[in-house]
Amino acid sequence: MKKFLTTVTLTLAVMSTGHVNAQTVKENNAIHTKSVETNSFWSNWFISGSGGIQTYFGDNDNKASFGKRISPAVDFSVGKWFTPGLGLRLQYSGLQSKSFSSEPSAYSKPHMLSEGYYQDKFNYMNLHGDILFNISNMLAGYNPDRIYDAVPFVGFGFAHSYDKPHLNSLAFNFGLINTFHVADAWDLNLELYGMGAENKFDGKTLNKGLDVMLGASVGVTYKFPQRGFK
Repeated sequence: MKKFLTTVTLTLAVMSTGHVNAQTVKENNAIHTKSVETNSFWSNWFISGSGGIQTYFGDNDNKASFGKRISPAVDFSVGKWFTPGLGLRLQYSGLQSKSFSSEPSAYSKPHMLSEGYYQDKFNYMNLHGDILFNISNMLAGYNPDRIYDAVPFVGFGFAHSYDKPHLNSLAFNFGLINTFHVADAWDLNLELYGMGAENKFDGKTLNKGLDVMLGASVGVTYKFPQRGFK
């Protein structure tokens, strides 16, 4: 009887130890899947390009319909992901802005429109640096097989008008990049963005505060090797 009890006790002890070891391995594996190695400086670089539409919100813009204020937009970017959740990019964006005014501004056409206001139009660029936050990887963990990632961004830059009188402004940039991974090296992007500029930038200074440009663009991103994280 004593031998039987001893045998049962040893068997239960071994089974218990095996269970603990298996649980420890499982927990270690779970921790490992949420860890990544920081790659070299030359890893995870990318370039992007896109085109879309945008609308300027400034003084007196309510004098015209939203449709008449839509203008074309383009942007080109180069950037790098330092971790699956944090990256930086430098972007050149802009092209054209349309707005309206009750009094002639620096960019007004010479004649008043039949509706009783002036149309303002100028070409511009916005060169800005942005911090990128991949909240999909931050919240759900890094997954190279995920189809969609949400990437908010915020940054600062310099806006310049190509048309006389060549007005300049500091710019605040913000938005959301909806990223769809269509191939190992290629992403399709739908970017919703905004730019805050000084009130003077559109040639009108009727009110204090910021003018805002809001837009949407569709484009692609190419990711250079080495890409991804271990």
